[in-house]
Amino acid sequence: MSIREKYVRVVEDIAERDGVLPLEMKKSYKIPAGATRLECIEYTLGYVVGVAGDREHYRYKKYYRALNSALRMIASRTEYRVPQLHIDVGCGPGLFTWVVRDKFRCEQLDVDLYGYDHAKEMVKLATEIWTKLDESVGYACYYNALEMLSTVSASDNSCDHALVTFGHVLVQTHDKKYVIRKFGRIISRSFAVNCLVVAVDAQKKPDKFRKGCDSLKHELLDQNLKVDVIHYEKDESCYIANVTK
Repeated sequence: MSIREKYVRVVEDIAERDGVLPLEMKKSYKIPAGATRLECIEYTLGYVVGVAGDREHYRYKKYYRALNSALRMIASRTEYRVPQLHIDVGCGPGLFTWVVRDKFRCEQLDVDLYGYDHAKEMVKLATEIWTKLDESVGYACYYNALEMLSTVSASDNSCDHALVTFGHVLVQTHDKKYVIRKFGRIISRSFAVNCLVVAVDAQKKPDKFRKGCDSLKHELLDQNLKVDVIHYEKDESCYIANVTK
C-alpha cells in the first residue's frame, strides 16, 4: 500500500488522539522553531491533509508532479542516476519524503531518507507519523542540521547522487540570508558528484518563490558549486536544478 493511501488516516488518528480538530480557518502556514505540538498538528491537518474534493492530496500531487518532471528532465540531459540519498529541507511532517518513497517503491531502490526542519515539535511529529505509516525502510528527521549532516557523512554507503527537496520553505525564507546559507551547506555536504534540487511553491507566492530560488542559486555559486537550472517556471511553482562540484 502506498503512503498516499495511508497518510490521511494516520494524521487524523494522531489528531483525534490529541483532541485536535480541523480548523475552519487555517492558521498561518509559517511554523516557528518554537511551535507547539498543537500548532504542528493543526498545520498538518490544514495544509498537508487538507479537505476532501478537489483539494484532496493537493500538495502530495503537486510534489509528485514536480519530482516526476525533475527525474525526466535530468535523465535527458546528464548521466544522473537514481539518488542514493534524499534530504527534505523544511520537511514539516514529511510530505516530500512520502512522495519520494512512493515514487521509488516499485523500483525497489535503496534510498536513504532524511528530513530537516527547524521546529523540534514538527520533527517529533514527522518521526511519529513515519513510524505509524509502517514502511519497510528507515527515515531520520532532525531539527539540528549539523547533527543530520554528521549522520549522513557517517553512513557506510558512499553517495554519488543525491536528491534535495524544498516544499514551501523557500518562500518563507527568501529574505533570510543566514537560512539560505544553511540550505546551501546542506546541499554542498550531501553529495560527492551530483545533486538534483527540486523546489516547489505550494502556496502560489511567485515573487517570493523566485527570490528564494535565486538566493539559493547564488549561495551555491558562492560555495564554488556549479548550478545548471534545468527548469524554472513561476506559474508552475517549480524549480529544478542540477548541482555539481
